[in-house]
Amino acid sequence: YLGCAVNDNLLINGNVSWNLLKGSDRKHISILAKQSKVFDIIHYDSDKSFEGKFWALPLLYKMLEPGGILVCDDIGDNLAFFAFCDAYGLIPIIVRSKVSQFQGVCKKLNV
Repeated sequence: YLGCAVNDNLLINGNVSWNLLKGSDRKHISILAKQSKVFDIIHYDSDKSFEGKFWALPLLYKMLEPGGILVCDDIGDNLAFFAFCDAYGLIPIIVRSKVSQFQGVCKKLNV
């Protein structure tokens, strides 16, 4: 359902300019990291364990443009998002949805 939030103006010559990756974190994040791509926004909604999030978030953060936004779902499951923000000196923003789920949002520093 995440793709429904992507506006039609993000079509380039009739082609979609965004991609939803489904499958193993370790596989897809590792592939993306090797491609040296950069993104304006990354929404992470996958491994719910502390170890999984703490492995993925630094790699995803490195793929963001300066000023880019990182969104992490289900941050109430453990403290991985907060530990990540603390390690990188980031100020976490917490968003609560109607169903008592919490998402974390942070902005990449312009360094």
